[in-house]
Amino acid sequence: MDYSLLQADSGLFADDGHVIYLKMVHLQTLLEGSEDDLIDRVLGYARLHDYVKYTSTLQEAWRISIAGLSDAMIKALHHYDGIPELGPDEDFSHDPVATFAITEAQKHRERGVTLSMFLGLMKYYRQSYIDLISAADNPDIDKAWCMLFINRFYDRLEIGLCSEWLERGEKKKTRELQSSNRSMTNEKNKYLTIFESLHEPVVLLNSENRIENMNHAATALMEDSPVYGRSYYDQGPGKVFPWLTDEIEQFISSGMTEGRFEKELPTVIGARHIIIKMKKMLDVSEKFSGTVIILNDVTDQKEMEKRLRQMATTDSLTGIYNRGWYLSLTQEESKRSRRNGAPLSVVLADIDNFKKINDTFGHQIGDEVIRKTCVIFREQLREYDILGRLGGEEFGITMIECDLKKAASIADRLRKVLSLCELPHDGSALRFTVSLGVAQYHQSDTNVGEVLRRADRALYAAKNSGRNCVREAS
Repeated sequence: MDYSLLQADSGLFADDGHVIYLKMVHLQTLLEGSEDDLIDRVLGYARLHDYVKYTSTLQEAWRISIAGLSDAMIKALHHYDGIPELGPDEDFSHDPVATFAITEAQKHRERGVTLSMFLGLMKYYRQSYIDLISAADNPDIDKAWCMLFINRFYDRLEIGLCSEWLERGEKKKTRELQSSNRSMTNEKNKYLTIFESLHEPVVLLNSENRIENMNHAATALMEDSPVYGRSYYDQGPGKVFPWLTDEIEQFISSGMTEGRFEKELPTVIGARHIIIKMKKMLDVSEKFSGTVIILNDVTDQKEMEKRLRQMATTDSLTGIYNRGWYLSLTQEESKRSRRNGAPLSVVLADIDNFKKINDTFGHQIGDEVIRKTCVIFREQLREYDILGRLGGEEFGITMIECDLKKAASIADRLRKVLSLCELPHDGSALRFTVSLGVAQYHQSDTNVGEVLRRADRALYAAKNSGRNCVREAS
């Protein structure tokens, strides 16, 4: 290419090929590093002049458009070795800039965009690139040359676009638009079907926090006879979302883009434990400013977790704490007693002659005796005392803020109540007794095992003393 002269109206002086090359390099570098800046600029113009009501709501769509334009400009730089000037005999069907414009025009025309609408927005794309160059702080950039390049690029783009648009027959454009409308309708139906088929309840709120749409799973929580798609095709005014009015208002006023919390909701199928997720709609064009709410029903999971906790901590026969959890809770209380100096006592109880009860009346009656013992213990003890089944017919009772004498007195009351208890069996009454050993936790005890061993020795002393009695550890 002959670089000896540039057009006089460009405002540039004669230059050589190396200088032109440097100008091209500087412009290319600026374009490659300014994608986010350009997106912000063109989005600002689109919002200001109301083009966003016909454009994509997603950031990625705008990024792709800027990336495509910048890539076309860089290719044009190398194809023309500089400014892509215009000529009277141009064949725009083979022009790389026009080819890019024609491809983009076809896409937008199929979506119902008019030529004037498309060209109008392209003017603001052009302005965004001009603004970028004007604001560039690199002193090596020849801004006049770069702006001329951008203007000539868009001139070629618009001429090629208009040529192709005008040469296209009305019938062909109508068929093209009809085909596009059918595709868009199918696409809408596809995503509506997916939306309705989602397992998780989803609710879409408009900018006024009223229900704009909700899928079948959400409707099933709110209506007795849900119908697929009713919310979408219902033309009535949107309702306020029940149960979460305050939470929605707090979320909106917080300025957060997403939030998550748990709540029990009174649905048509009863109270359900729900994890609620809220997220602002991803709309860079700002024409859709609603909120997406996803409801994750974890009631069954919570019930399963509750059952697993019960299995891990309670005795299946009696419902009181099992051995492991009783020892763990008692260990924690012993630490608390050490810290605050409050007394703590442990009572071990054992049903007398339990093997004889099993052998005489059967294991089913033996189980009833164990359950009855637990019921009476629970009735007589304070709510915060710890009761556990240590195994077989043996029980542990941890009495909080209770010294040895008081614990022994309570243990004797338990013994007396049980000795008067009668368990109906075959028309008669089965009576049984318990022996109990009591020990107090000492500040010198290194662990809870020591007080339990003292209580166990006291229990054996009660057994050896004729049973149905209470003995205190020395």
